[in-house]
Amino acid sequence: MNLLEIMQNRRSVRTYTGEKIPKEKLDQILQAGLLSPSGRNRKPWEFIVVQERETLEKLSHCRVGAAKMLENAGCAIVVFANPEKTDVWVEDSSIVMSNMHLMADALGLGSCWIQGRLREAENGESTEDYCRQLLNVRGSMFWKQFFP
Repeated sequence: MNLLEIMQNRRSVRTYTGEKIPKEKLDQILQAGLLSPSGRNRKPWEFIVVQERETLEKLSHCRVGAAKMLENAGCAIVVFANPEKTDVWVEDSSIVMSNMHLMADALGLGSCWIQGRLREAENGESTEDYCRQLLNVRGSMFWKQFFP
């Protein structure tokens, strides 16, 4: 399948099997993100791969009405970005997420991103603060992407 066909056929997937993602596929997805272009090549992003069932369940509460699917996800890639590195961190992170989505689809995996920026967790705190605390991370968070 060529890239244009992948782009035409890709869909957000919100129902997952809970199967683990093979390391070689996960590595390719991460590589697709890391190879993404960014403004002035600043690459303001960092990724956290979450595969632990208990943490995925807790992440399923990170956003009101939009993250329940994580309970059955095999993996989550949380993308954090540093707005001090560049003023176009939102755009740069969007490109990362798009590239990872396309790679997941090319590998036969479903994915869906859940925007965390300016959103609220089920407990009333910001999605960003919830995820920072859960994952013990400093800095700004942009979006998360999840795979079945």
